[in-house]
Amino acid sequence: MQAPLTENGARSGIKDARSSILRLAKFPLEAGTRGVVALSITKLINPGDMVFSWPNEAEARSGLNDVVREKAERLKNTWGRFGTKVVGIVFHVVTPAFLEDSKLLILQQRTNGYPLTSSETSADGQAFRSMIDSLAKVWY
Repeated sequence: MQAPLTENGARSGIKDARSSILRLAKFPLEAGTRGVVALSITKLINPGDMVFSWPNEAEARSGLNDVVREKAERLKNTWGRFGTKVVGIVFHVVTPAFLEDSKLLILQQRTNGYPLTSSETSADGQAFRSMIDSLAKVWY
């Protein structure tokens, strides 16, 4: 699947990913199947003609986090009530950015994860949080 270019395309991608997880869960040998929906929203955040500008690296991290969170909230009506087969959803973005204090042009990325389990203390919730924390160590 290509990265969605519109919010409707993102909604469609999210629904398709959920359907894939549910199809797998129907097989008798895979009754306990659960999964994570992951979606690149790079093109929704930056269609390819923008460079984000931030005062410094800390502001860049915080700022892009806010941008991704806002977009995830706009899409929440699609993913907010997936049920037990989808453990969480991950949104990822990669975009050029300029750090004003150091005059550096960088490739900035952000991954935001949202658990969908009823409890973050459940085994699924803990595994999802561990995955997101591991990604953060690699990418930030």
